[in-house]
Amino acid sequence: MSTTRENPLRRQLEAAKRRGKGASFVHLPEDCPVTPLGGDGHVFHYLNANQQLVSVEAQKHSKNVIAALFAPHVESWLFEHYPKTRNDMNAVTDFKVDSVARHLMCEAQERRSTWRPQGNVRGAGVWPGKDGDLRVHLGDRLLVGGKEHDLGRVDEHVYPLLPAWEGPVPAAQPGGEGGPATELLALFGAWRWQEQLLAPRLLLGWCMAAFLCGALDWRPHVWLLAPRGSGKSTLLKALGHLLQRDRYLLQAGAASSAAVRGLLRNDARPVSLDEQEPSEDNRAITSMLELVRLASTGDSILRSSVDQTVSEQQARFCGIFASIVKPPFTSQDASRITVLRMLKPAARTAPPLLRAEALGLLGRRLFRRLLDRWKAWPETSHAWKAALAERGMDNRFLDQVGTLLALAWLVEQDLEPDSDSLDEWCALAVQTTQSDRAEERPQWFRLVEMLSATMLRDEAGRSETSVAELLDIACFQKQVKDEQSDQMVPVSDAAAEKANAALARHGLRFVPVRDAHKRVLRRWRDDPTREPGPLGDGAAPGWVAVANAHPALAKIFDRTQWAARPGTPGGWKSVLEDAPGAVAGDAIRFGPRTSRCVQVPVELFFDGVSEHE
Repeated sequence: MSTTRENPLRRQLEAAKRRGKGASFVHLPEDCPVTPLGGDGHVFHYLNANQQLVSVEAQKHSKNVIAALFAPHVESWLFEHYPKTRNDMNAVTDFKVDSVARHLMCEAQERRSTWRPQGNVRGAGVWPGKDGDLRVHLGDRLLVGGKEHDLGRVDEHVYPLLPAWEGPVPAAQPGGEGGPATELLALFGAWRWQEQLLAPRLLLGWCMAAFLCGALDWRPHVWLLAPRGSGKSTLLKALGHLLQRDRYLLQAGAASSAAVRGLLRNDARPVSLDEQEPSEDNRAITSMLELVRLASTGDSILRSSVDQTVSEQQARFCGIFASIVKPPFTSQDASRITVLRMLKPAARTAPPLLRAEALGLLGRRLFRRLLDRWKAWPETSHAWKAALAERGMDNRFLDQVGTLLALAWLVEQDLEPDSDSLDEWCALAVQTTQSDRAEERPQWFRLVEMLSATMLRDEAGRSETSVAELLDIACFQKQVKDEQSDQMVPVSDAAAEKANAALARHGLRFVPVRDAHKRVLRRWRDDPTREPGPLGDGAAPGWVAVANAHPALAKIFDRTQWAARPGTPGGWKSVLEDAPGAVAGDAIRFGPRTSRCVQVPVELFFDGVSEHE
């Protein structure tokens, strides 16, 4: 008895009718193992039969590329739906390459909108979902709201197949003394820290942030400063076991920022790098710190190739870095990185015993605990940030340290943070980070600090005097011993004028405050609270005028972040305008040159930032 074989084209037409599109092309059958995602110009993006993301240029939809997209369903699906037969017989020998390519590209462009992987594809890691739940991409499977879900398109994002890493344990985990957080705190406490109470807790908070790289609005980073023999390598090895090194945690002895970006791609995973030592050429560390700053907020990174193709990537990782010597941090770096200082262990103290399997299981238990407590995250985070804000901490400190403390509490405790705990830990955090926060100086302060220490040559070019010392003389701050009375007296008017002339040759000038008779007003040494007057014997209040453009200043600031560009005001101008009390000055003479200027209160050159924070 003969059977009639169903025409594949008829099935495709019927499928198109059921969709109600009224499209002018033949849709792919509904059971197509390849999912067209969209196109971006001449590049088309697909999920292949194994749910892996593949991008193919229009002219490269060749037979082998299409076969790779559909593998292992080439003969079982392509031969059936796109059969190619020989003229002399009805046997199917291959598939119709042109028809498959055309239908794939048409389906990809059906929505008539550009589709790019950037922002649409979510790699390995934990991501925010709808209604406050989480999407846990474990590489080979996906958890949505704690339940298994097929890989592929979920809502508006795509979760492709990637190398697998182990997810949370199935059973719920307790908080308190018998919980995994207390166990990890005890392990971290086995190392010696400069801040023995706070450091293990902040490190616990970082480990929890490492599991939530894609879900957090702010990703905190940690830098371990550890002398030789302090157990730094052992600690990093423990973190590798805990966070599944090479499967989830990206850990290396050294790596460039480009290598980190290339390995992470669309993932949201933690990064651990050792041996980040400063050197004569700090360009590699500077580049890594720039990437760290972007990762904190998940900002985009744009790169252009030789053929003008622009690629975009979002950095989403929590980093832990280690070195013996602290590299030079800018104020932006210092506010994004929490420094934890390790100490050498006490004499005759063995390092902690590390069991890889036990630490791996502990990490998965903590992961379970964290996911179960996620619903309480908004309230917990707000409570810790509010407590730190009450102690005068700025928003960046709330984001960085507040996030670490809140995550540690979230995974350790079952209840909301109480006032006593908030007071205790916040006070300790503010106190112990004071020295690091002192490095977070504003740019204007760093510029003034550099300028004050700059040595200027005299007109003959024989001797050098610092800007600070010349200002000391020009504003009558400095005192000299009078040979006749053997008393300390202010410098003479002639000495002040000479010092001001030396400053003017370099684009600087002291501008005193004068009374109605154009007499310089000076403070009173015996009573600083008294109104300055022309007969005062102390320093003269006033401003330091800094030229907007001057060749000597351009030379001073050359090869700094405040350098001048040809034909424009110096980079120092906009920075000094942010200084407290600074005003835009009129054009004044700086030696033989005339220039507009920024006038900065002279007290900033002597008092620094402490009086004006």
